[in-house]
Amino acid sequence: MKSNNNFFSGRCVNLVGTFECSCDDGFYEKNNTCVDIDECLLNNPCSNGDCVNAKPGYFCQCYPGYHEQGGICVDIDECDASHNPCGNNGQCVNNDGGYGCDCNVGYFEEDGVCKDINECIAVDEAEKPCGLHGDCVNLDGGYRCNCHTGFSFNNETSRPTCQDVDECSKGNPCINGLCTNLVGSYECSCPSGYHLAKNDNHVCEDIDECSDGSTNGGCDHICTNIPGTRICSCRSGYSLNTFDEATCEDVDECVSPDKAGCEQVCVNTKGSSHCDCFKGFQLVQEAESDQQQCADLDECKTNNGGCQHHCNNTIGSYFCSCKKGYEVAAYDPTFCVDANECSDGLNGGCSHECVNLKGGHMCSCPTGYKLKSDGKTCRLSDEGTPCPSLGRPPHG
Repeated sequence: MKSNNNFFSGRCVNLVGTFECSCDDGFYEKNNTCVDIDECLLNNPCSNGDCVNAKPGYFCQCYPGYHEQGGICVDIDECDASHNPCGNNGQCVNNDGGYGCDCNVGYFEEDGVCKDINECIAVDEAEKPCGLHGDCVNLDGGYRCNCHTGFSFNNETSRPTCQDVDECSKGNPCINGLCTNLVGSYECSCPSGYHLAKNDNHVCEDIDECSDGSTNGGCDHICTNIPGTRICSCRSGYSLNTFDEATCEDVDECVSPDKAGCEQVCVNTKGSSHCDCFKGFQLVQEAESDQQQCADLDECKTNNGGCQHHCNNTIGSYFCSCKKGYEVAAYDPTFCVDANECSDGLNGGCSHECVNLKGGHMCSCPTGYKLKSDGKTCRLSDEGTPCPSLGRPPHG
């Protein structure tokens, strides 16, 4: 048998009458020759890589994420490296042939690294995280809203944003008024009797209804301003109309049972009253008097009461009387006229003739008679008196 120098991949083993080849690993005997075994033709021993045949054996060209270990491509645990390939903002998650990043909130994975999400970038203004009422400021791993006046940042919702501040729910900012919330603001309105201050539109100031001199607040007499309104009152002697509470009406003091304290007559006047007396009486005028009591008026003290002769005062009145020989005229109770005593039916008290005189009368007697000392009675004179002729008898 011809010697074969190809035994360098194996060794020749002499046998009785023959020999055999003992091939190294990775070779097999063929025609007394050790031939390389192509392991790559059997099945892919690398599994996750390309098998490259070698003499002897093979080696693996592993896919990315794998490395050769023991003639097979095994997964590289990138997460077991000395550093986190995802960076500080996520956790590395190993998978077959690679790894993934479980990024923290506010980050996304790109090129195997956790990168910040710019939440402030939005095509539509309404889709911006802060909405239409705030300015978005991007932060590492999040964002901040610089909210406009009247809005506040609310991070207690699934989508933090700038929300309207209800100023009216945090204690009424409107002093003496009603608060109405608006988007981004509020407004104050005032109740009747108040108006907004000129220099501060969240303060309701009282309207002084009484300050308008032309209307006096609608009051007849006295206008008193109070917070939110005014009240009308009246001067002494008047009362307020209960219907309009503005008009003052005269109080008739004289209708009271005591006639306003007057003894005799009460006279009502606008806003007051005064006392008067019946005819023949006058108000007591003493300094301490209350001008309510009446005393008799002595008419005779003034111009003799208008009487021609005598004035006679009585309680509440007076009368005129005349001197002897006169009597009160029928046509004027103050005037005296001569009294005709001879016509009194008693012949003036004369026994014979009564002669009326101005202011008196006298008695006279017929011839042959003379008056007695009483001035009224006639008696025969001492000289005698001729007998009066009786005339001739009718049948004599």
